[in-house]
Parts: sequence; C-alpha cells; structure tokens
Amino acid sequence: MGLELRYHQVRKLERIWEFHQFSPEAKKATAAAVLQLWKESGRDSSAGRFLQQLVALDVEEVGIEDLPGAPTGNGERGVDARRE
Repeated sequence: MGLELRYHQVRKLERIWEFHQFSPEAKKATAAAVLQLWKESGRDSSAGRFLQQLVALDVEEVGIEDLPGAPTGNGERGVDARRE
C-alpha cells in the first residue's frame, strides 16, 4: 500500500473523530486498530472497511464501547473489519 493512500486514510480518521466527537480513548483505540489492520493485511482494504464502519456509527459522541473492531483493552475485538 502506498504512503499517499495511508495519508488519506489517516486524514479520513481525523475527520471521523471530529464529526462523531470521539473520546481520547476511542481515538487511541481506532488509531491502533487501523495500524493493526495495515500490518495484518499489508493493504488498505481492511482499514478502509473499518473506516466505513466508523462513518456509519449512529452516535454523536463516541466512547470506546461504541467501536466496531477496535481493541477493547481486554484482548478482545468487536466486529472484525477483515470480513464482509
């Protein structure tokens, strides 16, 4: 995956954080999830699907408990962004 595409995904994540008013913990968890998805797949498609799940969140203020696929801190993950 090219650096330019990763840059655009990071910018998209920042816009999602702002639009949905993510808590600091949720920001940290989503950034970690995107990095992990990049490492696992070596491509942008899994991270892109995860970002689409974040865009679709139906809450105004996002806490860590609202996150699909993000690490919860106890070693578990919510919805797996690699599927679909």
